[in-house]
Amino acid sequence: MQPLAGELEVNAVFYAKRPKVTKLTHPKPDIDNYLKSLLDAGNGIAWVDDALITTVRASKLWAQPTEDGYIEVIVRYYNESNPRDSEAP
Repeated sequence: MQPLAGELEVNAVFYAKRPKVTKLTHPKPDIDNYLKSLLDAGNGIAWVDDALITTVRASKLWAQPTEDGYIEVIVRYYNESNPRDSEAP
């Protein structure tokens, strides 16, 4: 698969492994730290360069107690997901 080029939208959900004991309602660190790592890691693999990404949606949640941490990522061409761009004039 070739890396995607063009205006891209990235939707990411970060699931962190829950510690055995925590008072936190959601995982640390800040979501921008998770996101920066993901976007940089995708350069040359999922997309040509993360500078092409125009829209990002991100969430961080605890994984289920039996699960390790993982990331769910959906990447779309921005115009395909933007109804304004597909309407007739």
